[in-house]
Amino acid sequence: MIFRPESISPAQALFLVGAAVDYTGDMANLPGEGGIVEVSSDGKYASMILSDGRRISQFPTALMGRPENRRGCAVRIIVTGETLSDDSIAKLHTAAALRDAQTRAKEREEAKARDTEREQLDAQYPDFERGQGSKVAAVNIRKVLKGTFPKVKFSVRCDGSAIRVRWTDGPIAQAVTEAIARFEAGRFDGMTDCYEYRRDVWHDLFGSVQYIFEERAHSDALVEKAIAVVAEQYGDKDRPTVEQFSSGDAYRRSPLADSQMAPMDYSWQNLVHRALRQLEG
Repeated sequence: MIFRPESISPAQALFLVGAAVDYTGDMANLPGEGGIVEVSSDGKYASMILSDGRRISQFPTALMGRPENRRGCAVRIIVTGETLSDDSIAKLHTAAALRDAQTRAKEREEAKARDTEREQLDAQYPDFERGQGSKVAAVNIRKVLKGTFPKVKFSVRCDGSAIRVRWTDGPIAQAVTEAIARFEAGRFDGMTDCYEYRRDVWHDLFGSVQYIFEERAHSDALVEKAIAVVAEQYGDKDRPTVEQFSSGDAYRRSPLADSQMAPMDYSWQNLVHRALRQLEG
């Protein structure tokens, strides 16, 4: 059940300028104290400044409460009942002006740093395609892979919000992931069920995509090599052929004779897969 305080009407809100407030905060914002500095002409919205200079603009007065309405974080703004002096209100405006100035200075510094990084990347990667989006990213991913792994043939395909990279043998998947990770636009946050984009000069210059999927195929020769690696570590019992591994029959086999370990975890199929993840072709 969502708690909605109804103790402050729009008519009452018109007289709240100068009232002290408590801000309860949330997971992303610290709590604080401050005061109401402006109320809309219809009394439906109020703007506040906290003592550290943070501004809370156009907050619905219908969602504000009085001390008796305090319910943990259910009510974000509590009107305490106190009235701030003119001097206290002036100090809030001064704190907000200082915070605004600091924010603008930080933004200028960040903009300057981005310009410097852009110039450096421009000079460092003169052969890269310029632009944004997945198609430009795919072109440049091909260039990165060709330069990093010149002996390996890669397939790079755009697939909606993803780019799929496929190859046979060659480098392990982790090495490919690290080589092209900068083209991924952000990450999916399972806690919020949202995709979080990150601002990056690289993406502005060379493109980006939400997801990059790597898929490495294995030749029979590399599978045979992985089987040999497993046999050296665990023994030759029920050693499968390449054909048995490829068909999935190796799930029913294990090199461990009298082990108490879970058979599936230590089947030849899983052990060979683990070995392949570490073997370069």
